[in-house]
Amino acid sequence: YEGQANWRLDKNSVDNLLKARYGRIRTEGQDWQENNDEVRYDGVYRRELVKPHFIYLGWGAESVFTGPDPYNDAFDPTTGKGYDDFLPDKNHFEARLGVRAQQKWGRSVPDNSDGVETGLEAFARYEQLLKRGNGDYDLRFFGQYEGFSEFSDLEHITNLITAGLAVQLSKYLAVELGIRAYYETRTKEDDGTAIGYNQWSMRQDALFGLTYTY
Repeated sequence: YEGQANWRLDKNSVDNLLKARYGRIRTEGQDWQENNDEVRYDGVYRRELVKPHFIYLGWGAESVFTGPDPYNDAFDPTTGKGYDDFLPDKNHFEARLGVRAQQKWGRSVPDNSDGVETGLEAFARYEQLLKRGNGDYDLRFFGQYEGFSEFSDLEHITNLITAGLAVQLSKYLAVELGIRAYYETRTKEDDGTAIGYNQWSMRQDALFGLTYTY
C-alpha cells in the first residue's frame, strides 16, 4: 500500500506519505520466510522563502509488521523521527540539510539504544515524469539519497540510496521496479568484529498491483 495526502496554499505546503509492504517467500523444502516488511510514514511542512529555498519541519516513523525473534511483536521496533521522503507531482529536485532527532521503542531494542538520538541529516531527491499519454500512461523515475550521523559519533554514517521506475499501464494498473542500497560506517564502539559495517547491501523489488487516485 502507498498513499499520499498533500495540501498547498500560497507559500505553505504539507505533504504526508504512508508506505506499507509485506511479503513472504517459500523455497521447496524450507519454511516460509519474510522477504519484505516495512511500515513507513513521513510528513513535512514547507514554507517557501525565495525560490528555490525554503524552511521545513519534518516528522515520521518507521516500523515493521512482525518484529525479530523471539517475540515477533507487531510494530517492534518502531523509530519516531523528525524527517524524510515525498513524491512531487511533476519534474522535481529537492535537497535538504538539517538536524534530526529520533528514538526507538520496542522490546527488541537494546537498553543502550533506546535513548533520543540527535544528529545531522542530508536528503536529496530527483524525480522526473518521463512520458505522459492521454491520462492513462505515465512513466516516472526517481532517485533518492538519505544520510544520518549522530553528533556523538559523526564518523558513524548511515547511507540509504533508493531508485525506482513506475509505469502506470492503465487507470488502475501499475508496475514498479525498484532498487535499494544501504551502507553504514563503523561505530566508535565497534572493535572491528561486527558484521555489516563498511559494506554495501542491496535489494531489488518488482511490484505489480492496482492503483486508485482520489
